[in-house]
Amino acid sequence: MSERLMNAAMSGEDRISALPDALLLHTLSLLPSDETVRTCVLARRWQNLWRYTPSLRLVHGLVNGSGSGSRFRSAEHFDKFASHLIVLRDRSPLVNCEIQLYGTGDRQSCPYIQAIQLWIQYALACQVKVLHVTDYCGEGRLLLNVPFISGHLMALHLQNVILKSSMDFASCPVLESLEMHYCDIYMRKLSSKSLKRLSIADCSFPNQPRTRISVPGLVFLLLDDCDAWTPFLECMPLLETAFIRLERCLDVCDGDSDNYCGQHGCDGCGGLGSYQSVLLNGLSKAISLELIASTYTYIFRRDVEWSSMFGRLKTLLLNEWCAVNDLHSLVCILRCSPMLEKLTLQLFNDRDTVSAIRMEGNHDPIEQSFVCAHLRVAKIECLELDEMVRQIWNILRTCGVHPENISIKTKQSGLKRFTIEKLLW
Repeated sequence: MSERLMNAAMSGEDRISALPDALLLHTLSLLPSDETVRTCVLARRWQNLWRYTPSLRLVHGLVNGSGSGSRFRSAEHFDKFASHLIVLRDRSPLVNCEIQLYGTGDRQSCPYIQAIQLWIQYALACQVKVLHVTDYCGEGRLLLNVPFISGHLMALHLQNVILKSSMDFASCPVLESLEMHYCDIYMRKLSSKSLKRLSIADCSFPNQPRTRISVPGLVFLLLDDCDAWTPFLECMPLLETAFIRLERCLDVCDGDSDNYCGQHGCDGCGGLGSYQSVLLNGLSKAISLELIASTYTYIFRRDVEWSSMFGRLKTLLLNEWCAVNDLHSLVCILRCSPMLEKLTLQLFNDRDTVSAIRMEGNHDPIEQSFVCAHLRVAKIECLELDEMVRQIWNILRTCGVHPENISIKTKQSGLKRFTIEKLLW
């Protein structure tokens, strides 16, 4: 025990107040900002500590896991508190800033919607490293139009916000992580040279022409279950791991559900003529790749016709989209993946899937005139052993995969999951 704490204990003084400032500030940073401010009445030593906490947590709703209720009497009360706080607080550097909004009102009943832009600018001016902005209301209230200019911002997390125009993070040279969940993304372009991790889940891309993503330094990519138009990926030469799931996108050809017609009058194909590859060329440098799509989503099947070699790919997971058109897409990907070591196929076919998959005989032997020299593990997960599984077995054998390296496992559930989901949930 330090001499200061020992003296405090002997004198009956508040032991907590005797703790070092750094420890007290860390403790205060774990609280919502309104609770942090209330500590000023505890003792003289606490009067100004809240001004220097390295964390700012502007939380409108109750922190009880459900997001129900409010910490303030009204939205106006929350707006007044937050606006006064950023005026009175010392401009010491922030490690973390969280802005969490609750309620069910629209813009008119939420006066702080416009003030949020100022709160974000304040956090950036305080050299914040990690910034979270969440609108739990989820009614499209929050249009985020703050210019992100910071030499200190390292991670940005956005949820239930609207993003328009373009997001150029050239003025955020150390930004490494960007997460967007349940956002409406109207951006023409998202670009960053420093970004290493990008996670986009349950977002909407209504924009045409489709959003262009330019992140040449990216190492990890998650694009999960987004609707409207699939974004265009530029080359990512440093990419190591990517998880892509397309099950709600509008990229569905009206002319031919098995291929694509390419006509501008087709709601699904319109505008795709100028894109040789929407996704797969940008993913061609990945080491580990998981591609999941509904059977009628044709964007992967279209891309494989134009995709480059997957020269670094070692681990690959696909589901039944690759089985449409007599397994042509599967053959194309295997042929373009000379270093592949592990292949997993999740073939959980429902009636719609079976009706879409055409089994029209064997492949042209010329298509299979290649060898998967490094493929040591091939796993087929399916509901039953059918003709499709038999054809996949024959393809793998023709590619030089030893039977001992091919495992077939039947499962009762048709649930399709990423490997990353098994790890995190």
